[in-house]
Amino acid sequence: MGGRRPRLPLNYVILVRYLNIDRLKQGETAMDDKGGKKEWVARDGAVDIKIFSSERIKILWVLREPNGRDFDFMEYLQDPTVYNKWKATYGLVVKVSHAILTGLSVNEKSYPYPSDIPKIMSRIALINIKKTGGYSRANYKELKEYLLTHSDEFISQISELSPDLIIFAGTLCFVPKEIIKTIHNNSREKTHIIDAYHPNQTTITHNKYINGILEKIELENPQFVHRSGGS
Repeated sequence: MGGRRPRLPLNYVILVRYLNIDRLKQGETAMDDKGGKKEWVARDGAVDIKIFSSERIKILWVLREPNGRDFDFMEYLQDPTVYNKWKATYGLVVKVSHAILTGLSVNEKSYPYPSDIPKIMSRIALINIKKTGGYSRANYKELKEYLLTHSDEFISQISELSPDLIIFAGTLCFVPKEIIKTIHNNSREKTHIIDAYHPNQTTITHNKYINGILEKIELENPQFVHRSGGS
């Protein structure tokens, strides 16, 4: 990564505000002033805020929690292929995002080259419902409790990013309707929400997962569909 520090996401100030820290680097811990428990907290948001903000369709993925702790999550998002099991979650994130950003139709294949993945990731934003480290299997009770405790910060983070399209990837079930209503009310233009399986799901094939999201977009949000070939 050329030794460069990752660009801080636009919503970084929100983490600073409610965690009482001046910075959050790899391996650092933070005092969560709402629960009083000192633990590692992941930075997340737009991988490259300048690129993300200039996109015609600003895509935000809402995932559950970081898998692990004591690593620089934002730096990892720049190129998830550094982890040998990256495809379990980010394989579909990359394929779906690539399909939307390049204007692919339903049933068109979305198989970007591995070398393209950092570029695709730089064009999107990803946040976790729960900012503290988790494990391979999420604890649903903890996810719900964390979101309820930090609902104001969750809403503010989304408002700061101002996405056009939010993909709740196995997470919409944890978000109360009141929060969704507030997200819509806070957006300058209508924010479009898609309820999708978690990318690490095994219920349907990858093609069905991608096509299902593209079908929803073409049906409900035709203004997002374009055929320019993208980049």
